[in-house]
Amino acid sequence: KFSVIPHGVEPGTSQSEAAPTNLLYVGRLIPSKGADALIRAIGLLSRTHKDVRLTIVGSGLISYQRKIRALTRQMGLTKRIRWVKKSKYEAVQRMYTSYGAVIVPSTKESFCLVALEAMANGVPLISTLSGGLKEFVNDQNAQIISTVTSPDIARAIKAFWNNPSLTKNRVHNARSTAARYNWSSITLQYESLFTNLNKVEGQ
Repeated sequence: KFSVIPHGVEPGTSQSEAAPTNLLYVGRLIPSKGADALIRAIGLLSRTHKDVRLTIVGSGLISYQRKIRALTRQMGLTKRIRWVKKSKYEAVQRMYTSYGAVIVPSTKESFCLVALEAMANGVPLISTLSGGLKEFVNDQNAQIISTVTSPDIARAIKAFWNNPSLTKNRVHNARSTAARYNWSSITLQYESLFTNLNKVEGQ
């Protein structure tokens, strides 16, 4: 018998007031996370939105990092994309509300804590529904990326920009979603699990 208990998050005390064109990616830099497609999407958007910016936080495969940094240079995006090495948990939590949206362009995911953290911190989420993301991400609490291609990522970001009232509702719903994963609730699930295990062992 298996018991699945999801990761918890701390509820945020503030909400993003940053410009919607100031975007954030947090995660491992590996092909399945879709950072290369996201960079190309920024290139597409930059043609009509001169103020679009992206911060990429994370580390990963050296070969892939070289590839996407080279892509950034080739597309003339070095002034639009900022690179931050993998940071401590507390530092990342402080970063969220400084951005207008968090982008999760993954083709594969197990659970994706970053998406849940964005929700908990009141930051608009633009995400795929890959893997475990579909367990808590939907079009009521996030702007959905239909496929991990540069045009579709760009379209999702534009849709987010063009619908501020819908985004406001989604952020509200996202906080409610994240509240279900509050550490106080998750802790109770662990306590219940271990209590039941002790009862079984004592029989």
